[in-house]
Amino acid sequence: MLLVDDEPAILTLERDLLELQGYAVLTASDGMDGVEEFRKHREEIGLVILDLVMPRMDGGQAYIAMKQLDPDLHAFFCTAHTTDDLMKSLFQEERPHALRKPFDVSEFLNMVGDTLAPPPLSGTPRAS
Repeated sequence: MLLVDDEPAILTLERDLLELQGYAVLTASDGMDGVEEFRKHREEIGLVILDLVMPRMDGGQAYIAMKQLDPDLHAFFCTAHTTDDLMKSLFQEERPHALRKPFDVSEFLNMVGDTLAPPPLSGTPRAS
């Protein structure tokens, strides 16, 4: 898993929450570092969680660069700066999920699980 956020306290909180759940976690402090970490460790990364507003390269640009490296990228945004209109303006073809900061811990962990799980087959109920 890769966390990309320019706020050290958020990176630490998210990393600690995920490591308590048994996930191996890499971190990056901005979009450029995030893309580089993804490039180096792409085979090991099952999920990317990005902030949207960061220095050097924002989360939207980083997401697009990572999607070019892996079209099957599993990712979501965890940001204080998200609205449906903003997400629509950033991403024409798809709508990655976004979780608003500050977040509830269970909401965060549910988003992680939902984003990692493959979508159910048509007509097949999803396992709980």
